[in-house]
Amino acid sequence: MEPVERVERVERVERVSAQQLSPQRFIDDFAVPGRPVILQDIVPSWAAFSRWRREDGEPALTTMVEDFADVKGPVVDCEDDFKVQEWDVGEFFHWAAGTVPEEGCGTRLYLKDWHLVHACQALGKEVPYAAPGYLAAPLHDWLNLYLDKVASGKDDYRFCYVGVRGTWTPLHHDVLFSHSWSANICGQKRWFFYPPDVSELLADGRGNAVSAQPSRRQQGWEQRFPQLEVAWERRLEVMQEPGEVMFVPSGWYHEVENVSLAISINHNWLNATNAMAVWQFLQRELEAVMAKMIGDERETFDSQEEFLNHCYVVMKADCGLDIPCWQKLLATAADEVARCLAEEADTWEVDWVAKMLCDAAEHALQHETLSAPELREALRGVAKAKEQRDQDRVRATAEALEEIARDYEQRLAQHEAVLLEQHAKEKELEARRHSLQKRRAALLARCRLLEPMLQPGMAQKRPAARARAAHGVAGIAGIEVVVLRQLLPKSSVQRARSRLLAVLREAGATTGAGTQLAPECLAGEVPAPSLLRRLDVQALPEVRNVLEHRALFDATARLLEVQEVVTTAYKWLRAVPPEAFTGPHMDRAYVGASQRRLTAWVPLGPVRCGQNELGALCWVPGSHKEPAVVERFRDYQSAGSDGERSGWLAPDPGALQLPPGCEWSSAHFAAGDVAIFGMDLLHTTLPNGSKAFRLSCDTRWQPIEEPPPEGVVTGPWRAQPANRP
Repeated sequence: MEPVERVERVERVERVSAQQLSPQRFIDDFAVPGRPVILQDIVPSWAAFSRWRREDGEPALTTMVEDFADVKGPVVDCEDDFKVQEWDVGEFFHWAAGTVPEEGCGTRLYLKDWHLVHACQALGKEVPYAAPGYLAAPLHDWLNLYLDKVASGKDDYRFCYVGVRGTWTPLHHDVLFSHSWSANICGQKRWFFYPPDVSELLADGRGNAVSAQPSRRQQGWEQRFPQLEVAWERRLEVMQEPGEVMFVPSGWYHEVENVSLAISINHNWLNATNAMAVWQFLQRELEAVMAKMIGDERETFDSQEEFLNHCYVVMKADCGLDIPCWQKLLATAADEVARCLAEEADTWEVDWVAKMLCDAAEHALQHETLSAPELREALRGVAKAKEQRDQDRVRATAEALEEIARDYEQRLAQHEAVLLEQHAKEKELEARRHSLQKRRAALLARCRLLEPMLQPGMAQKRPAARARAAHGVAGIAGIEVVVLRQLLPKSSVQRARSRLLAVLREAGATTGAGTQLAPECLAGEVPAPSLLRRLDVQALPEVRNVLEHRALFDATARLLEVQEVVTTAYKWLRAVPPEAFTGPHMDRAYVGASQRRLTAWVPLGPVRCGQNELGALCWVPGSHKEPAVVERFRDYQSAGSDGERSGWLAPDPGALQLPPGCEWSSAHFAAGDVAIFGMDLLHTTLPNGSKAFRLSCDTRWQPIEEPPPEGVVTGPWRAQPANRP
């Protein structure tokens, strides 16, 4: 257990809400490094705060008289060398309220070190406060835990202070190098703190400390304490308000003034965070006692053991604690830690306290005293409880893993059953398809037999209206790729793009305001987010204003030669990361075959062709009507029909063998450009060769009277809203 290293120079006393303070943060940020802090949102929940304060915030001294009549307590006179008198605390409260003058007493009387918990227990009253766990027993207040055990609560370090305006506590550091906390029920206190590294500037060789405040300095301080002004410059000065708790780390000299009539509750406490400081203090005290006993006085003892036991007695009389008592204190704390471990308290806090306590005990057991066996036995209890807790944890983990395995096996069996069922359905569908092909072949054969029986020209005759309809369909089928330059307002596209980039930044995928991937995303530490299923992102006003812009409704209606069109509520929105692309396919595999349905590919920013570019849209010109392509992919009607669950016709465009005369084509796209094409066009996108995301979206369009595709989940189809730009 190494000495605690203090933090660098503390410039101010921080205020922290207890609601935002975990035990680990309090330990790591304040208790271990030794930093004073004011804790808020603790005291207002105490019964003392509501009962001992009037509605105007002033002390309810009359109530305190009723609660503690005939109880004795120590009162000091701050104007008479802090002489101590025993008072009836009820009478003191009357005096503090100004209702009962006391002849012959000063004007600055201070009820200090009054054992409040003992008083409540003696009167059968409930203690009117409860400190949070990281300030209290059983884990974090070893001192009062020990004293409750050996003194039954009659001698502890849990006090109440009541002082009128102008009373003060002179400069000191807390007893036994303990931590302390002081909770203001009402009134204000002004604190002066001096960090441990200036302690030697405040005390003489006998340990007598003097105030560094200019108004309280002793005469001749320049000779006795020549660097007192240096200590004063290093002070921390802070005002404590009602309802706040001041944490005072061990080793900090401090002095406190009551700015107004104040009531406070104070604890001194030792625990894992300052055990090393206490041990070093006890070692110094023992060495000082031993140093005084030299020569003939030391030779009067029959043995070294007798000499040490006498030193322990003197040491306890001087500072209130000796080595055997310290060992007993650690044993008491160890018993509580073992109990917490036995109750399966699986927390960082318990494990950390157990480790630090064992380290402190290892140092304490360097002295073989009558209390050492008790401490060793308590440590064995901690080790046994921890071992049992760890075994229980392993057993619980094993049981949880077994449960997971059983659940996995059950799910696997269910999955296998589903696969078998799907396989059976696929075989049934294949049989039905084969049967339909045979029926179709038979019907064609019958038609060929009937052809010679038709009158000349009869087969070519049809009504004019039907011919016009067929011509209209042929016109739609004839759409290859229509690239409409600047169809959409560039400013609207830019707003949508900026909103999508904000979504990617929130996911940690990009840096800055651009589409460049964050280093963590490029390294694979943060997965590239997919926008394809983000209905919330598709519904963002900036995004939807582009993807359902009036210009898209008008353009697709003109191409389909209808008055009104509808579009799917669902959008195929993509943020394509580096090296990714969409394989070759036809959109009929995803949204159904129809020559009265269109796709509008909308790049949300400039997309250029090229090896190191974002990966533009590519298509095979004429593939929607090229006989060789049409015949080859006649049965390609839904995603997965070719064995690829994605619906791709090949892993990449280069792997797809095109008929003679067919080749891939592409174009550069700017923000606001749109490419529109039909369901039968063979198309793909080039791989993203950059280190940025490509933002684009596919939208689907069809006449309002066209029935939606069967078996395709696209969400509802929506007409153009009246207020759409």
